[in-house]
Amino acid sequence: MLLVACGSSGLNEEDSASAMAAMQLALSNANTQAEPVAANGSVAVTATCPSGGSVAVSGDWANADNFALDAVFNGCSASGVSISGSLSYAGSSTSTSTSLHMEGTLDFSGGVDGSCDVDVHITVSLQSVQMTGSMCGHDVAELSATF
Repeated sequence: MLLVACGSSGLNEEDSASAMAAMQLALSNANTQAEPVAANGSVAVTATCPSGGSVAVSGDWANADNFALDAVFNGCSASGVSISGSLSYAGSSTSTSTSLHMEGTLDFSGGVDGSCDVDVHITVSLQSVQMTGSMCGHDVAELSATF
């Protein structure tokens, strides 16, 4: 799961949730394409996006649960939303939980228009999913219930 935080773009909650969902889909797709080419603890791949465009992913990769990557979106289209900009994201897992942190700035167009600063933390345990941070000035915990 991935989430976004926006500055002055003026995206409402519904558009913010749509942007977040598109970003999550694009990053999930990129991770799926990056995993088979990861070698020697690092990865560099340009992944195609679900509906066109690309996202270049590079950085440290131990496995799909432990990574620190930089992603550069180039007109990456998912769920009717085109994404450009860059994002750093890192994931780590233990036997009882998984954590993900994303930070950067993304531009959205198409189904959603605006620019957003990303600063999101997600923790998944056997008992719960906790999301903190904001997207376009909206609390991601509230946005996650809308998509």
